[in-house]
Amino acid sequence: MTNFFWPGNSADFNPIKNVWAMLKAGVFNFIRKPKKKNELKNFLKRQWKKDEINGKHKKLIDSFGKRLEELKKKNFQKIDY
Repeated sequence: MTNFFWPGNSADFNPIKNVWAMLKAGVFNFIRKPKKKNELKNFLKRQWKKDEINGKHKKLIDSFGKRLEELKKKNFQKIDY
């Protein structure tokens, strides 16, 4: 068995980083920025649901196998996706 060193916080193996990026982009694109913690929490819930309805979460999950194959082809070097 061959072991590869790969940082655990790599976005290639950690799709939640991509989910957080989608949520962050939603906050920055929102016209009225949340000013209180509760407003931010409610906004993030709505944005999560919106991304889920638009299929962004499923697309991200479905791309994981393809990303693993791309990493393998590139000898586990950073990939663009």
